[in-house]
Amino acid sequence: MHSLWGSSSSVAHARALAEGCAHPIRTTGTQAFCIELLFSAVFQLTLLHIESVRPRLRVHLVALLITLLVYGGGNLTGAIFNPALAFSLHTNCFHEEFWEYSLVYWIAPLLGTVFVAIVWDEILHLIF
Repeated sequence: MHSLWGSSSSVAHARALAEGCAHPIRTTGTQAFCIELLFSAVFQLTLLHIESVRPRLRVHLVALLITLLVYGGGNLTGAIFNPALAFSLHTNCFHEEFWEYSLVYWIAPLLGTVFVAIVWDEILHLIF
């Protein structure tokens, strides 16, 4: 990626390469973990509940949800929504912070999704 951007085929790429690396996590590791876990749980739970909405409206509601989540937490964690993308964007920059990135961008969303799956399958049917 570095050599591709270094070819200066785009002014934006050349500018980004000259700026260097910027850390996407702008809060403590614990807060970033909690934000990603919460947002993942909200996103997954909404996707499960949205099945009853008409298909024409469904896509707009999902887009609104993503916009709200990015607006709410994007300035703190980057709101990348894709763990593989989070790692690929920063492989050369933050290899010393691999474990923090693993916790924030892989483990937290995974735990949020597992939590929603357990609540949805095991707990909600007991309540309702």
